[in-house]
Amino acid sequence: MRETLIISAFPACGKTYAAKYLSERGVDVLDSDSSKFSWITDENGNKVRNPRFIEEYIAHIKENIGKVDLIFVSSHKEVRRAMQKNQIDYTLVRPDAELKEQWVGRCFLRGDSHEFCKNLAEHWEEWIGECKKYTEKEEILRGWNGNLYLLDVLNNKAQGEILRRQDRESAFADWVMLNRLEDGECVQL
Repeated sequence: MRETLIISAFPACGKTYAAKYLSERGVDVLDSDSSKFSWITDENGNKVRNPRFIEEYIAHIKENIGKVDLIFVSSHKEVRRAMQKNQIDYTLVRPDAELKEQWVGRCFLRGDSHEFCKNLAEHWEEWIGECKKYTEKEEILRGWNGNLYLLDVLNNKAQGEILRRQDRESAFADWVMLNRLEDGECVQL
């Protein structure tokens, strides 16, 4: 069974982009968008919260551990608590608290609803504060150090994880250990 690296990333960190980018390069990535689990349609055709969201989402994560190289998951505090309760090892990636305006703007530009952007702005301090409570394995996107997206920190995280694993057979290890091509030139990871 393969080692699976689980990344719990704050909204707009670039999970979907990173999953597409890495998948195109042979990395087996699962982008587990929580919205596919958190909403259901009731008997009247209305979209309502799934009362079994956490149980179903955690079951989905658990069933894919060992099957893929990387799983990107939600940073909802309920999800993180459930992963801790289920002894699922993960790394949290979140923006620095000072990047509120940039993050809200990023969500707007990527096409999130006005309601989502407003909710993010109104709850920013609370949600970032909740994330700050988990410091065991944390990567912070600070902006000033060039780390603005998940892919920016993933290279360093992946290299350390791969060295710890000593698993040279997975596509993820191959991707990290080799160079990747960008715009026709070789970039050393």
